[in-house]
Amino acid sequence: MKKIVIDGPPGSGKTTLLFGQSDSEKKLPHPPKNLSALGFNCLKESAAQAFFELSEKNIEPMSNNEYWFQRIVEMEKEKYLSPKLEDAIYFFDRSFHHWIHFRQTLGIKLPDWYDEFNAKVRYDNPIFLFSPILSCDLTKSSGDKGAHVFTTAERLESYQRTMSIYNDLNYQVIEVPMFSEDIFENTERRIEMILNHLKNFY
Repeated sequence: MKKIVIDGPPGSGKTTLLFGQSDSEKKLPHPPKNLSALGFNCLKESAAQAFFELSEKNIEPMSNNEYWFQRIVEMEKEKYLSPKLEDAIYFFDRSFHHWIHFRQTLGIKLPDWYDEFNAKVRYDNPIFLFSPILSCDLTKSSGDKGAHVFTTAERLESYQRTMSIYNDLNYQVIEVPMFSEDIFENTERRIEMILNHLKNFY
């Protein structure tokens, strides 16, 4: 069993590569490839799941950041420990380590057990780190209540902080560039790059 992490700042194309695009794009004659559709085991990050869980309890996640992020890492721990097939590759949308980033930038207090468990967590090399797609403008509101918008400076800072986290933990990091402005071509070339690297390692 191999645990492979794909990480990157908001708007870097991780979710597109792992799970594809919207329902409307899935109906296209030739939708963009994604690792999930190709038969790989892909695990979503827990931020959205925790957001909806808190919202259903009438707790506003954006106004209760600490509670929200503590729930996120609880879910990420469960995901890391969940039983998996021994002969399979699992792709993780971000890692348990990633949430150090939010403690550094937002001063979020994570659970007391976080650091001890984080020291035990180990994914397989390499970590694939996506560079931000700067042509994707995230400063425009999506219309979702409470949705956060990210400036170019924030996304570039997130990229550098994430790189530092994995370097400090002695992972081999492979930077995955943006190959094309075309979302289909860019995603397919990134998939090709990742799978070619994994052939060399395994």
